Amino acid sequence: MANYNGIVKCGNMELKLPRKQRKVLKKAWKKKWFVLRRQTSGGSARLEYYRSEMTCLNGQCKHWIPLKDITSVAEGKSSRTHTNIFEVIVGKNRYVFSVDSLTERAEWISMIKDITLPKQMCTLQRNEYENELFQVTVMNTKDSERLQIVGDYYLSVEPKFLCLLDIKTGAITTQWNLQYLPRFNLRKVSKLQDLDMILVIWASRDCKSRHGEYHFLTRQGKEIMTAIKMETCRLATEKIEMSDESARSASQNDQTNSTTKDESQVLRSI
Repeated sequence: MANYNGIVKCGNMELKLPRKQRKVLKKAWKKKWFVLRRQTSGGSARLEYYRSEMTCLNGQCKHWIPLKDITSVAEGKSSRTHTNIFEVIVGKNRYVFSVDSLTERAEWISMIKDITLPKQMCTLQRNEYENELFQVTVMNTKDSERLQIVGDYYLSVEPKFLCLLDIKTGAITTQWNLQYLPRFNLRKVSKLQDLDMILVIWASRDCKSRHGEYHFLTRQGKEIMTAIKMETCRLATEKIEMSDESARSASQNDQTNSTTKDESQVLRSI
């Protein structure tokens, strides 16, 4: 029977077998069904792999990679036959994986880091920005590639702007004017886990070179959405108040002009 305890992500990947594990005249790469689990009362963080999704559902787990002693997870170089490669170093062992897309690779790397490696400490002074900094991974889309903003960043919802900050220096890499973000929503990464979410924003062409669709992988999706909604509501209220103030000012000017005109007519009649 399938065990859903602690599942973070699952899906097909190809694993490159070490030379000592390869059989004569057999392929170096093996396609497996992988299940990433975070540490729970039932066991430590690990990456399980199965012959297929069906064997996983039947609960027949015979192989896993313990992630307790992981030291590195990073993108790898493409080979002659495989692309979208990433590597995981656990102790003295090196595991090489290949997935179908750059988006999948970014998700696996981000999620493995999230449950195993210590959180990167924010080196920014807290008073540099008005609001909270949210850690995100910018996923690969044609628009993020165009702006060259793929990977780990901080996201901050500031007055009038959504800012993307360099995770090491805190410098603003790019920013979007909130009034030019007509749509934004949250998506689940998979049905089996709800820790990680994908925040999607659409920037209109009024946003100049930053227009397009952007995807952010994060565990703080709900908090970011709340912050964006609060700021956009504040801007909308501010706009209405300015409009009302302009209307009142125009009305007062009309009344003043009307009074002046009436006084002029009275003086002429005298």
